[in-house]
Amino acid sequence: MAYPKLTSASLATLFLGFYLTGCAQVETHGHQVELESISLIQKGKTTKEEVAEILGSPASVSTFRDSKWYYIFEKSERSVSFLNPTVVESQTWIVSFDKTGRVSDIQQKGINDKQMVAHVERTTPTSGRSFGFIEQLLGNVGRLGKPDQDELGK
Repeated sequence: MAYPKLTSASLATLFLGFYLTGCAQVETHGHQVELESISLIQKGKTTKEEVAEILGSPASVSTFRDSKWYYIFEKSERSVSFLNPTVVESQTWIVSFDKTGRVSDIQQKGINDKQMVAHVERTTPTSGRSFGFIEQLLGNVGRLGKPDQDELGK
């Protein structure tokens, strides 16, 4: 029985095919909060310290005052290694506290509650001039040992 001859091109194609159709990569970020843990938290009774013992440290705390703690979990899959991952599961628990430091509210947000934010591609203009490659490369030649112009003005 004769086998077909494998060339380097056919081996490269075979390798590329295996690489592109490889197993899906699963990535998780954050800590997934269990419902049993959430059920231990009681509005008006559970303190911040107790929440930290039950759920652990929050992923994020509200910017102004620490009245809200965020526990964020996200699971994504990447079918081809160089493509962007697709989010398949997202869970955010928001624990709010009153002025006495006791839980006032607990909310759960899922993947359908996410809002997309458009990124602006503009750049901020700056004053001054930009230096070319050669100017940057040779800009300090001859300045060794001389005081900096900024220091002379002080």
